[in-house]
Amino acid sequence: MCPAVCVRQALSQLAAVTKQTGDHIVPVLVFGDKTDTKYVKVLSDFPALPAVTACAHLQWDTRTQEIATIFSYAVPAFINEFQLRGFVDEEGFVRFALIIHGHHSPYLPVFRADGHWHHFCVTWQQENGTWAIYADGKRRASASGLCAVGLSAPQAIYGQGTFIIGQDQDSLGGTFREKESFSGNITDLHIWQKIFYVCCMTSWPALQEQSQGPPEKKGCRIAQSLPHRLEWVSAATITHSFLIVA
Repeated sequence: MCPAVCVRQALSQLAAVTKQTGDHIVPVLVFGDKTDTKYVKVLSDFPALPAVTACAHLQWDTRTQEIATIFSYAVPAFINEFQLRGFVDEEGFVRFALIIHGHHSPYLPVFRADGHWHHFCVTWQQENGTWAIYADGKRRASASGLCAVGLSAPQAIYGQGTFIIGQDQDSLGGTFREKESFSGNITDLHIWQKIFYVCCMTSWPALQEQSQGPPEKKGCRIAQSLPHRLEWVSAATITHSFLIVA
């Protein structure tokens, strides 16, 4: 069972807001307006990632159609090493684009910009640069070739980088731009060092509510979340898992 980086504990440090899903009440990261000063930094050490799945619940701010950065992972070799961006198109759909090693997928529609909560997952693997985007339990886009080719084979996502929620890094860990920042709400963000099957692309609370045995019965293997440290810089207090600047 591979390790996971879980951005779920003590999220209400950013704002006293919670989201209820069934019997579960989950703290929420609230990004009220586009700004170049508000962000969340995951303090965990990232290993190299030959494969990755990232999932979260997202509530998109429908007041703007500018590009927004949901998360960005940067390393010295590639500032845009692993990133998810989106915007609202003229037809009212939120379009996502995945960036790996500085290579950019097309912006593709994933869900309606209706102000409701949506669950999404993105996957990528080193072999052939295969990637996919899922929303609300359905695959919305997939392709291959999203990779940087080295001397003999595509490269894994480099380890020991900086993971930021809500901002695009134009330098390692900084140089944010207001127009590229995220505005909306995020919760239940999980990152795994593996590719999940389509049947696993559902909400984490929904999986926890299953009472008929583990997900392996459907061909899925779900990694457990690992707690990490969180530091709230503005208030200079340390809680659990990340660094939050509000």
